[in-house]
Amino acid sequence: DLFLDFKGVMPGDTLRQTIRVNAAPTNSQNYRIFLYARECSQAQTPEGGAHTIQRSTPGFLDQLNIRVSRRATAGETADANIGGVSIGEGTGLEGVLLGTFTPGMSVELNVDLEVALTMGNEFANAAAYIDWVFYADTIETEPDPGPDPDPGPDTDRKSVV
Repeated sequence: DLFLDFKGVMPGDTLRQTIRVNAAPTNSQNYRIFLYARECSQAQTPEGGAHTIQRSTPGFLDQLNIRVSRRATAGETADANIGGVSIGEGTGLEGVLLGTFTPGMSVELNVDLEVALTMGNEFANAAAYIDWVFYADTIETEPDPGPDPDPGPDTDRKSVV
């Protein structure tokens, strides 16, 4: 369960959990990392296929708003807002872009869950089951052209001794 702190919500709650996204230092390329969320009951097969599909309480997810921000690093005065996560919408490149990751890069993200103040008692003991999906898109890099070609005998050259 990725978000253990998002349990037992009450109307008007704003809950925050910090997650760390790491790019393996052995990666040979840069990647753009996206996050999207899918209600578990919408998935034909849950991500990874390791659990059974659970049914959320109808209407409960409509009471929730999820936002992602990059935690401030040394010298920054505030977290950088990345955007909202639309549950059940988007896949792959349509998710929230968390950033471009180089090999070995690590970023801390704040995930905020806001619960509508108007959420009624009909949602007491409600549950929502969400598949959180991280999607990596390889950034193609141009091959190194190597050293400049030999300019030929008609070009001035300087020797450095």
